[in-house]
Amino acid sequence: MKPIQKDEVYNQVANFLKSRGLELKDGAYPETLKKGCEIFAEGVNLGQEGLEKAKVTLSKTIDEVRQSIHEKTAPKSARKTTVTADPPPTQSRPKTKAKAERKTTPKPTAKATKKKRK
Repeated sequence: MKPIQKDEVYNQVANFLKSRGLELKDGAYPETLKKGCEIFAEGVNLGQEGLEKAKVTLSKTIDEVRQSIHEKTAPKSARKTTVTADPPPTQSRPKTKAKAERKTTPKPTAKATKKKRK
């Protein structure tokens, strides 16, 4: 939408009133009406600029959301399955000395622990 000129609204109102039989002449009333029309035109222009900025920002945000949804719902690693045919072999970790000793050493009985405490 094109911006509205400051005096454009006043001219339209003046022409409308003239067609109804009222002619605006110089004075306090026409000046007040003219200032009101200028404020109205400025408000409409600022509102239009704000809507355009909001439209651009909203469009960017929607694109980001679409991209995020696409990434979350895309098939998992379709390229990886075609590149590697066999998965790498898993290696078991060697047992530490402490674990090996615990498994071979029997646990002390309840009687043996009571004697040690005294």
